[in-house]
Amino acid sequence: MKQITIEPTKGINHKVMIGERLIGHFIMDIDGYYYFDFKSENGIWTPIALRQVADLLEEINKPHDDGIKEYFKNN
Repeated sequence: MKQITIEPTKGINHKVMIGERLIGHFIMDIDGYYYFDFKSENGIWTPIALRQVADLLEEINKPHDDGIKEYFKNN
């Protein structure tokens, strides 16, 4: 299976790719967190592919999450 990667686009969003194929986008919502917007015509998903997307989503959200935790720790 090819590795799932992200590519920044203009602004704050990112393309989510498998090789050269676009599978969806990470889109930042008003709360500052990214969410996965998948393209519905991509068919079925294996647990491994879903975990890879989830791991990337957690990784891209980590700096924001850490900032929130630090804020509440200090206030």
